[in-house]
Amino acid sequence: MDQLIKTLGDAIVGVTNGFDRIVFQGMLRPLMYPEGAMGFFQRRRIAFKDAKDWVLEQTERLVSAVQEWSLRECGAPITHLPSSNIRKETIARERQQEKGIKVGLVGTWACVEGGGSYRLVPAEGAPRLK
Repeated sequence: MDQLIKTLGDAIVGVTNGFDRIVFQGMLRPLMYPEGAMGFFQRRRIAFKDAKDWVLEQTERLVSAVQEWSLRECGAPITHLPSSNIRKETIARERQQEKGIKVGLVGTWACVEGGGSYRLVPAEGAPRLK
């Protein structure tokens, strides 16, 4: 856990410990609606034309760090699930029994949650960030 916090330190807002599992779930709320996203990028001085690349870069940094950690701690890469409706606890228990794991990391799983989408388009006459 200490290594994960060290690796992802600037992205972590809080830390919690669980008895049998740790679940990371999160979102950048301002990015959930167009006006919030525009403000989010403007405050960080990220030009709209660069927003997609910035988001993809942050995602890659996070996924790479978790992938490295997962391989080191449990010897398995992130397992991508085709649906958010799959019970992760069932999969984790199956892997735990299959590998005979009594203590420690069983694995890491990822799935895409459903959500809306929108396209950022600067308003006519809006100031351009440089």
